[in-house]
Amino acid sequence: KGKQAAREDTEPEEEGEEDIVCHKCGSGDRPHQMLLCDCKCPCDKAYHMDCLDPPLTAIPDGDWSCPGCVQARCSVKAKSGGA
Repeated sequence: KGKQAAREDTEPEEEGEEDIVCHKCGSGDRPHQMLLCDCKCPCDKAYHMDCLDPPLTAIPDGDWSCPGCVQARCSVKAKSGGA
């Protein structure tokens, strides 16, 4: 399932997690709306669901690849509902 940047607004659960920001808008707010790329290339990009084009309204089922990995064809799987 598409990874979601799960963190509380008070303290990060893991070291370095406070550095997760949307690759498109550069903001780290709304972590519950953030998706992390599942690509194995490895990619460390995160995106808010509404910053994607087209925007997503729900966390996708299965693995999710960011737009850059889909374009570079290094995505884990080409699935509908992904980037």
